[in-house]
Amino acid sequence: MALHNIDSTKCELKFVVKGRFLGGFFYLSTAKASNVYSFPTTTTPATDLCLDERAIYTSDVLAVVMQMLLEQQPLPTLLMRTVIKALRAYPRLENFVLNNILQRCIVKQVWSQKAVWEGFVKCCQQTMPKSFPVLLQLPPAHLRTVFEDCPPIRPAMRAYVQALNEQQLAHIPGSVYELIMAPPPTPAPVPAPETPTSAATTTAAAAAATKPEITAN
Repeated sequence: MALHNIDSTKCELKFVVKGRFLGGFFYLSTAKASNVYSFPTTTTPATDLCLDERAIYTSDVLAVVMQMLLEQQPLPTLLMRTVIKALRAYPRLENFVLNNILQRCIVKQVWSQKAVWEGFVKCCQQTMPKSFPVLLQLPPAHLRTVFEDCPPIRPAMRAYVQALNEQQLAHIPGSVYELIMAPPPTPAPVPAPETPTSAATTTAAAAAATKPEITAN
């Protein structure tokens, strides 16, 4: 369990005990040994009940839980769902999530797990523009996927990059910068529906073209 980012003066043993209890649900939902333990539909209401008990599952407890979940391999399917719910319950966890959860998700190649990746993108959208430094760390191919899955992120991120100074821009890879600043693809034009008059004209013209020519004897 990774607790190196938790303030040791605030992290009491009771937080760890409660965190292990909640984290156990996620272990069951991702266990590979037997399909009997793969039941995210059961895990969801169970974790929701825990998260609703805010007197017990405080922001400190949830911080421990989220770090515990990041140590699992593969990442729990409901990881980002829990992160998003924790943020809604405790907005002050935002900086913790940005610096300790989302950044580490990139190190763990979150894009390799579809459900967790979708939650990662959603969480980045909900925390932008603070999440932009995290998104800048994505490989270009996966950043392009973010733009495709969530189009509003791209223009907002372009405005963010344009406001950076030269020293800050120097830390952005050229391929990432070009991807952000590239104009959005132009949608293909939709052909106008044919009016009854034009349809009749087209039909008459086609009939005239196929009518056999009659020659005088």
